[in-house]
Amino acid sequence: VAYQTSKCKRNMNENDHQTDEGPPILISCNINENSSRQIDDGPPGDELKEESHEVKQFDPKSKRGVNQWPNEIPRLVWDKQRPNESPRLTWGSLDDGHLFFDREKELQQLKEAFMRRIHRESTPELILISGRSGTGKTLLANQLRETVNEKNGFFVIGKFDQYQQPEPYAPLVTAMTEFVYLVLERDEEVKKQIKDGILNLLGNDIGILTMMVPALEKIVGEQQPRNLKGPDAQDRLKIIFQKFARACASTNPLVLLMDDVQWADRGSLELFEAMTCDDLNHSLVVICVCRSDEVSINHEFACLLRRLEDEKNATISNIEVGCLTLDATKLLVSSLLHQSYEFLCDHIASNLYSKTHGNIFFIIQFFKALYDSRILYLKDNCAQWSWNEAAYVSTFGHVLDVTDLLAERIRNLSVECCVVLKTSACLGIELDPFLLSKLIDESIDVGGILQICMEEGLVVFDEGTSCYRFSHDRMQQASYTLIPEPNRPLFHYSIGHILCAILSESELDQYIFVAVDQLIRGVTYLHDEQEAVELSCLCLHAGERAMSLSDFKISIKYFDLGSSLLDSRRHWVDYYDLSLSLANARAEALCCNADFETTDEAVNSILDNARCLDDTILAYTCQIYTLGARLRLDDAIMMGLEVLDRLGESFPEQRGMVSLMVNLIN
Repeated sequence: VAYQTSKCKRNMNENDHQTDEGPPILISCNINENSSRQIDDGPPGDELKEESHEVKQFDPKSKRGVNQWPNEIPRLVWDKQRPNESPRLTWGSLDDGHLFFDREKELQQLKEAFMRRIHRESTPELILISGRSGTGKTLLANQLRETVNEKNGFFVIGKFDQYQQPEPYAPLVTAMTEFVYLVLERDEEVKKQIKDGILNLLGNDIGILTMMVPALEKIVGEQQPRNLKGPDAQDRLKIIFQKFARACASTNPLVLLMDDVQWADRGSLELFEAMTCDDLNHSLVVICVCRSDEVSINHEFACLLRRLEDEKNATISNIEVGCLTLDATKLLVSSLLHQSYEFLCDHIASNLYSKTHGNIFFIIQFFKALYDSRILYLKDNCAQWSWNEAAYVSTFGHVLDVTDLLAERIRNLSVECCVVLKTSACLGIELDPFLLSKLIDESIDVGGILQICMEEGLVVFDEGTSCYRFSHDRMQQASYTLIPEPNRPLFHYSIGHILCAILSESELDQYIFVAVDQLIRGVTYLHDEQEAVELSCLCLHAGERAMSLSDFKISIKYFDLGSSLLDSRRHWVDYYDLSLSLANARAEALCCNADFETTDEAVNSILDNARCLDDTILAYTCQIYTLGARLRLDDAIMMGLEVLDRLGESFPEQRGMVSLMVNLIN
């Protein structure tokens, strides 16, 4: 496949640019410099009728709204190596947090809610920022960073994934990891206070958290790993998270931003709820960002909000973020072009608004498309903009979809960029250079491609967690659409197959959730029964790993998936050891999740199929735990005595000292 590395934007003939074919099985590209044609940053050719408007230079003293735009967003750049070429716009700065416009009222509400919490002027409070996709909700939340920094606080983010990577509590773990690295940047006194607070509040339970967040050992030192067991495991985990959040906010305010909670899993929401409702933690500020049009009345997050208000007496401060008005769009365009909006800016803004209805994310992407399509261009090597009306009508006269617009923009990048982006989209919101280097041929410079994607505004580097991620979930969605829908299961299966084949044992243990998730998405491509059995074993491994991280809901899903891959009629006969391991692990996870009725069913299934008494011990243990949790103590004791008797340890039927002495003598 032909590609060109010297320029990040290019056009390719349809036959040359195949980005939609098949799985990324060690994808290889061959360089052919003559196979592509360059995109000139200048005006279009004579084949389209040109309607040009000269524009006056932007007057810095003209009205620009309350929020002044930094001069470098975007800026005109002349390449010193090619002084005779037209200037070009740089786009990376468009996505770095400065696109904050016409949001003074919402920002004031956010700051007031923050001050209420840290001054203990309110009951437990959750700040909800809602609105449609692309209206700038996360951008608004991030404006609070400056205020938090002024109070020497911590600002951390956890983001849920639209493609639901099943790693246990992943957004909370990400936020906690970011907190660790923020603490390490503080002076020794602050680090010692937080370390002492965590150790004093959590005690021996700290080993449970370090299992989930290994980076935490950078603060508290190496800890003995611990696992939660028993029917109260989930409740104990909630208390542990409450204490941890309390310790983290003991010295300075802590802002926990949970982004895209419309995709949140139930387990994460339960921990999130526990931290929000902690009456002893007055310095924790919880912010949720969600798409209001994607949360129904029966959605898990909607149920959480009702519980907070009705049962926990918490306050929900809802800040709704809408689209920009036409006037705000005009100011935005004038700021982007550094031009006065009495002239061409007014015409451009009207076109943008009619297509986007003021959705700021869509506006920026459409603006980029206009520039990349040479409909909006710089004329005669000067800061004078021109507009090609005929090209605009021809190219964008139809109804636009932002995902399609982004996908087309990505297709105009090099093939290797497309391969990296669509492979990353399958893996989640974060782009892992290590995994990408394993999946893609070593001849491709993954680091260089990620840098190009950053320059294009498709990817950002999060310094808090030291990882790459898509700049917006729409970017991930658009990258994913590069894979034709019929090919997606095979694409996922191939990714999982490669990871299982080339990762070492320790590496596979680290990425077990990713590998199993990819294989499950392509389960229809399992070739035979043996592959199904191997995947069932991987599901068992993933479920046990999730249990060690105290996410019992996720572990149950893995155990159920593993069982479903085996023949429902003969698996106890043909694959007895695997079936027993899955059934025992599932019963234990159900017990820890306090799902007692289902635990009883799982235990009965084990007792019906076990081949010897030793194989039933774990099932009986789960049964005794559940009976005790339901206060059926006599039944629990009798079952325990019955099992001990079958193991050869009989107890006297009559109680009392005399009976005990007689049995001891005999």
